[in-house]
This record gives sequence, C-alpha cells and structure tokens, in this order.
Amino acid sequence: MASPQMLQKIQDPLYAKVLVIGDSQKRIGFVALDLLFLSNEAFQALRQHLLDNSDLDNVIVTVTHSHSGVFDHSKFDLLKTKALKATQAAMSELQPVEIGASSIEIDEAYNRRIHLESSVEMFWVNPERKTNRPVDTALGVIHIRGLDGTPLVSIVNYSAHPTITMDLENVVVSADYPSALSQSIDENFGGEVLFLLGAAGDVNPYDSDTKPLELAIQKSKVLGSKLGSAAVSAIKNIDHYSSHGRFAYLSKGFSQPEANISALILTPTIAVATFPGEYFNDFGQQLKAKSSIEHTFFIGYANGSIGYVPTQAAAKLGGYGADLDSPELKVAQTTGQQHINIVIKMLNDHENCLHERQNDKTIKRDCAH
Repeated sequence: MASPQMLQKIQDPLYAKVLVIGDSQKRIGFVALDLLFLSNEAFQALRQHLLDNSDLDNVIVTVTHSHSGVFDHSKFDLLKTKALKATQAAMSELQPVEIGASSIEIDEAYNRRIHLESSVEMFWVNPERKTNRPVDTALGVIHIRGLDGTPLVSIVNYSAHPTITMDLENVVVSADYPSALSQSIDENFGGEVLFLLGAAGDVNPYDSDTKPLELAIQKSKVLGSKLGSAAVSAIKNIDHYSSHGRFAYLSKGFSQPEANISALILTPTIAVATFPGEYFNDFGQQLKAKSSIEHTFFIGYANGSIGYVPTQAAAKLGGYGADLDSPELKVAQTTGQQHINIVIKMLNDHENCLHERQNDKTIKRDCAH
C-alpha cells in the first residue's frame, strides 16, 4: 500500500459502484470498489454494515484489485458511508428489467509464471506478447436493460491483474484499465458498468508494469478501450433476455483459512460464483468447463481476502504466489481445489434439482435454497 507522501498523481477518481437486483422475494447487492485491497475484516465489516442498514438479503462486495487503487484504511468509516449511500441510491431506482449474458474471446493477458521442471521463473513484463501456458481469454458480460431496451448496467468479467499503471516509486491513483473499459462502454453503448475481476491470481495484461508513468496511463486506456469494444460486441450478440424468475443464493463457509464462497443463480442460464482471494487462472477455467449453467462467471476478490490461492501443481513448484512456506500465504495446497469443487457441485446439484422437479410434478423440493 502506498502512503500519501509517495503519491505523484491522481489520474482518475476511484468509485464505489453498486447494483441492486431483485426477484419476487430477494434483493441482492453487488458492490464493486476501485481498490487494490481490503482486509478480510474490512470486507466482513462493510458487508455487514450494508446488510444491517438496508433491505438487502445478500451482498457481494468486491474490489477491482487495481494496483493503483490506493486506499488509506484509516478512512474506512468514510468508505462505509459512501458505499451505503450508493446502495440506498440504487435501491431507490429499482425498475423492471431484462437480463442476458454472453462472452467473447480476447487475447490481452498471459500467465506470468513459467513452469520449469522443478522451479518457477516469473514473467513479470511481456510487451512483446510472448506466449506461455494458456489462460482464460473469455471476457464475459451480464447485461441488464430496461423493458424498452434501454441499456442500464453491464457487468464485465475478465481475468487480468489491473497492474499497468502500478509504480511503487511514482505512485498514481488510478482505477487502471477497468476505468477506461467503463468509459468506452458508456461512450459507445450506454449504461453503467461494474467490472468484476475473474481468476487473475497468476495472470497479467501484456502491458503490465509499463514505464514511464505517462506511457503506462496511455497503455491502460488502450487496453480498456479494446476490452470495452469487445464487451459491446458481446452485448450485441446476446440472443436471449429474461424478464422474470427466481434467484438462488447458495453459500458455504470454511475455516483455516476463514472463507466464504457463494453461487448466485440469476436465471437458468446465468450464474456468478464468488471467491475471496487471488485464485489462479486454472480455477476459473475449471468452473466454466464443469458448470452445467451455460454462462457461469468466476468472481475473485469477493466477500473476503485470503490472498493467493494456487493450484496444487503450482504449489508443488512454489514461486511467487504459490510458496506455501511463505508467511503471506494462508492456504493449503488443496484449498483452491476444494473451494472450486464445492461451487461446481452447488451449481450442478441445483440444476439437477430443477430438472427433477420439472420432470416430476410431485416433487415439492425448493431448489432455490
């Protein structure tokens, strides 16, 4: 974290963006903060504050993880106040909507860990766009529009560390490429944008850690514009929207480390799964491949902060983000796989329950809980 004395420039404002969506019985809040980090305790305190002071049934709090999203934790009370104000504003503007989802492939990120036979070499910068192990190149969009087709909100999900404007010597306050992404969608399509980072624990954008600072700011805008254009294309390719239904919110708590993972099913074809840390990219790929719900989104850095969560293969090799002997890592070798397996089972069991109930009208089970 940067101290105020180190700051060189405030490039763009950092936002707390809130989306509230509801069905006939529940209201769910999405809170996206343009910040690098919140402690696990801060995540829980903010989430509880919003639940205690609103009519929300559940809240998903995330950070975009911009490495230029400088935040002084001594100002946490101010953050709580602003987040609650945004939540109350969102709840005051509820209206009937339609929701749809799509995705598009865009190659703008790479795996920053080179796996050798018995060790790891870190691949921190890659402006030449050299290939390494495959990563999830899907940019996913959940689009919410008015019943007349007016664009209201786009949730954009991509798996690449917002580290283009990161500079530990000449710190800039910036939301990095998610800011330019939001601006691009607003200018070329319309509506608000929530950026939710995916499984980016070992994935960087090609222009990560660009120097000097002015060039980094330019590169972050270029990437944001590319991703924004791709998101608009994905939205235009959505072939089905739902205007009614019932949500299902499924969750499970863990200890050692303390963590909560959840799955929110918005429609029979759209689900988001939340994970409280920097999970390696393979977990996001697994979730999408094994979920029975067509559009399933991996949301990292959500409702908690347990740090890096490497795969078992990565943990065996060690290296940055996967050295289990490091005091900074709070997880075991099997933690990530355990979490992902549970969420996949949650989603698929719910889907199977719905099919059973549809095929046998005598079944009275409530699949939404």
